[in-house]
Amino acid sequence: MSPSSRCIVLGVSLIVSIAQAAAPPSLEEPALVHPVLLHAGDAWQLFARCPTRKVLPGEPLIESTDLVRRPGIALAAARNESEQVSLVIRPAAELSGVSVSFGPLEGPQSISEAAWSWQRVVNVPVDKATSWYGTGGWQTGRIPDPLAPGEPFSAPAGENTTLLLTVRTPVDAAPGVYRGTIRVEAPGTAQAAIPVELTVWDIALPATRTMDTMACGVGVDDPELCRFLADSGVTSLKY
Repeated sequence: MSPSSRCIVLGVSLIVSIAQAAAPPSLEEPALVHPVLLHAGDAWQLFARCPTRKVLPGEPLIESTDLVRRPGIALAAARNESEQVSLVIRPAAELSGVSVSFGPLEGPQSISEAAWSWQRVVNVPVDKATSWYGTGGWQTGRIPDPLAPGEPFSAPAGENTTLLLTVRTPVDAAPGVYRGTIRVEAPGTAQAAIPVELTVWDIALPATRTMDTMACGVGVDDPELCRFLADSGVTSLKY
């Protein structure tokens, strides 16, 4: 081997060694990239799902080939951040007065149950295939999109009702692992206590927003709408 060839081989070996040494440790794949079965009983099935993945009312999550089973929900967030998870309820018979409640998160300190909130995802009729609703673009029928306030509701039999759960970490929360319970109850019919684990990272999101937020497909000829968008933090429009 010529001196120049040896130099090339040594150089490549050195680059590979540096890249391997600098590579970050492997991270466990978050369970929520798959549908997560939390509870399966006679009254209902409960699932957790990534909040960016819409669940159609008739979607048979229990038949998903990538279904995983977990006893609870694991979340992670920075301080001063909102983290979300979708909770999907599929009852065997129609349930009335279904409600959700939260306990405090206990860990390095206590995070009040007031840090939690929830909303119900409403299904709207869509007659023409469209990608506006964040789905694949070919679905029609009842598509999940708007959010209703978190208050007692009825869950139809044999279909999915999706709830969007949000936890807001305090800006002064001590980093570490916190544990608590999410309770779902239909009076006199069904109830479940779902363990939740929240990892708070030792970083904080700034209180002042620095990233532009864009709204697409809205008109600019309505002063009231423009004021609403400005108050909501929208900084640019695309139309």
